[in-house]
Amino acid sequence: MRVRCFNVGQGNSIVVEILPTTKFPTGRFGVIDSHFLRSRHSEPPALTYLKARGVKSLEFVAITHPDQDHCLGMSQILDYYSTGGRSFGLFVESAHTTYFAASKKTIRDKMLGVSSLTKHSEELLKIHGLTAAKIRSGTGRFRYCRSTQTSLSLDLGDRLEIFFVAPSPNAYMREDEKLLKDMEKISAGTPPAERSSNDVCLAFIIRSNGKSVLITGDVTSQVWNESLIALQSKPIKSDVITVTHHGSEHGNPVSFWDQVSHGGATGKKSVAVISCGYKNRYRHPSKKTLNRVLSRKNTLYCTNLGKPCKDLDVITPTGTPKILSSALSEINKTPLERALSGIAKPQNDICSGTVEMEIQSPGKVASTFREQASHCAYAKGKPHFNNVY
Repeated sequence: MRVRCFNVGQGNSIVVEILPTTKFPTGRFGVIDSHFLRSRHSEPPALTYLKARGVKSLEFVAITHPDQDHCLGMSQILDYYSTGGRSFGLFVESAHTTYFAASKKTIRDKMLGVSSLTKHSEELLKIHGLTAAKIRSGTGRFRYCRSTQTSLSLDLGDRLEIFFVAPSPNAYMREDEKLLKDMEKISAGTPPAERSSNDVCLAFIIRSNGKSVLITGDVTSQVWNESLIALQSKPIKSDVITVTHHGSEHGNPVSFWDQVSHGGATGKKSVAVISCGYKNRYRHPSKKTLNRVLSRKNTLYCTNLGKPCKDLDVITPTGTPKILSSALSEINKTPLERALSGIAKPQNDICSGTVEMEIQSPGKVASTFREQASHCAYAKGKPHFNNVY
């Protein structure tokens, strides 16, 4: 199994490739989320990559949640795989994705008298139009993936499955209550308050022949803590893990990393990937998240991390972290000395652009492609320190 995480700035875009088998001699491909930067690309990099590979069909397409940095550009992928003899199979989304699109349209078009949608809402409606067409034509399989059980599993055949780990049933119940209140407000002519879709963000493990990748989207710590309790007896340790919410502290509780990392046990290690923008305004990733990831013996890559990647050390998950003197001399004992403490050094140069990993066997992952970001500060020997808090 190969996992490719694209450098799309502050967003997510992932392609999973299931390597060829006797039954599927050309392999199988899945797309999860699809952000892209319009200033750099005319189409999502994931689509450009799939075209270059000559991929004619997608086994599955998934949107973790309807935030622009995860779904912008997905309509281009779905449109391409709906024409020219190309196809996509299973489409996966959170149960409340349609509501987030429809509510924005209702508020802007009907209540506020605005005739045009935002680009975000426009994209969501295009996505749903394309999937609805596939359903009507009978050529597509569609699943909301809403379940009263956290551990819903979809069997795609030939030992390939999607195993859902979030959101928790409680998260859906809370969202249902908010939805009812919002509908009451809309009926009364009052715009409902903007709210995050992270609470009903999907997280799932893609498994194939014992190999696994955990897709986390922007799941919140509250939802993780609820879901992990329900999953205590389930095998959820994964070979590749996408770090939740671009490395935010608030989506990466300690309990999560304890439960999903191989942690070096029996020679197995997990690889974690952070997808975030260079010098982004949210200051992702947080130093607490970096410490939690690296101190559990995970290898770490970041699609576009503009910060120092070497000469840093860590003690233990619970110990007092320290920063090495070589790094201190560069920082010159600024207030950022405190911010940078706790970041480990598992390997050199975690700073990358697009990165691809091949899971060779459970707990053994090799980097097969890494695109060094041209503007990576560390690659130029001039580290930036204003991107970490």
